[in-house]
Amino acid sequence: MAPIQASTRTHWAESPTRSTPLSLCRGDVNASVCRSCLDRARQDALQLCPYNKAATIYYDYCFLRYSNLNFLNSNDNSDLFYMWNAQNDTDPDKFNKLATELVNRTCQYASFNSSRRFGTGEANFTDAEPKLYGLAQCTPDFSGDQCYNCLTGMFSLMQNIAGKRGGRVLGSRCNFRYEIYPFYEGKSMLQLPSSSSSPPPSNGTNTTGNGNTTTPAVPTVEGDGNKNNIGMILAIVIPLVIAFLLISSICICFWRRRKRRMAKKLPHDTNPEEITSVESILFDLSTLKTATANFSEENKLGQGGFGSVYKDKKNSNFPETEQADDLLSYVWEHWTQGTISEILDPSFGDRWPRSEALRCIQIGLLCVQEDPASRPSMSTVGLMLNSYSVSLQAPSKPAFCVGLSGGMDSDAFRKGYNFSTGEFERSSDKSIPMTPNEVSISEMEPR
Repeated sequence: MAPIQASTRTHWAESPTRSTPLSLCRGDVNASVCRSCLDRARQDALQLCPYNKAATIYYDYCFLRYSNLNFLNSNDNSDLFYMWNAQNDTDPDKFNKLATELVNRTCQYASFNSSRRFGTGEANFTDAEPKLYGLAQCTPDFSGDQCYNCLTGMFSLMQNIAGKRGGRVLGSRCNFRYEIYPFYEGKSMLQLPSSSSSPPPSNGTNTTGNGNTTTPAVPTVEGDGNKNNIGMILAIVIPLVIAFLLISSICICFWRRRKRRMAKKLPHDTNPEEITSVESILFDLSTLKTATANFSEENKLGQGGFGSVYKDKKNSNFPETEQADDLLSYVWEHWTQGTISEILDPSFGDRWPRSEALRCIQIGLLCVQEDPASRPSMSTVGLMLNSYSVSLQAPSKPAFCVGLSGGMDSDAFRKGYNFSTGEFERSSDKSIPMTPNEVSISEMEPR
């Protein structure tokens, strides 16, 4: 039998048939009431359940259970049943909400604020019926988490007694009850100020033995409006929505800034195939198609590790001056006169950055200087074309320059040079004199 602390005891019978009993007295009764209740339970069990190997009897002040199985090593809370007050409340929604809150808070108190796993509570209801009383209890061998899990496991049965002015749910390891009148001894251990929601006690969140954190769940009863759950959902959803909108706004701002930067680099009327970035000196696809006669095999120079190599059609539109009869002489003439910008092909319009075009001309003049030692290597040329950190030197006179060197018959050159094809036209009955020079020749071989 259990003393006033409502503890449990286990007894093993000396007979071949083994029996495990469990008894529990309500936490507010004294030792005399506890012993009297358990004596009655023992007698009734023998009369009502003769020859049975297992039985459970419940009373207001105690309960008794025995079985031929050792059920004390488990958290089994079987043999559940519920009872209710026959009267219905006139305001069931409000009553169910308050009853649910009171039962949950009382179960929390019994689980985490009492070593005996017992708790009582009361809450204000209406002026006509100002109080609602509740009680919750577990067997004291349970831990706090085990007790609360046992009690909340029975919350679903409250739906069967919703709207009733009192009720109880009983199990072999825990039970709870609520009424509109005081049914336990002594002052209530827990006071709820009103029917409005209030924050749970500080120990409502608990740590189990394995280090995991558990948050007690609030039971729901049919017809209570679920306002507590709605508030909890809103408290979770609203911050998530705000965070999503904030992140979306930041992403949109970055996207718009990038779009504006790209708009500054690329004119709106540019063909998609054209590359007109200020940082690039590459030719666009349409220009390459035109210059190579749509990548004609006649203009193919060879095959390299990066693909086919083609020659670009020479500019045949430059004016023939008194001192310049070929493109190189024409360019050098304007370079020395400081009018180099006039040689740019007007058909390009404003699609090419002027400064980069002039830089390419200067690099080209450096590559055809008369002294081979003064010419830059191909690696240096690549660096010059791709980086502005390399300063360019002033070029010297080209090795093959008709107008200025005087080393070629201008009339003969004019007659023998085709400005449309960029090649010399030779015949068997006429030769064109050339001036000897030390121009280096590069032999191209595929990789």
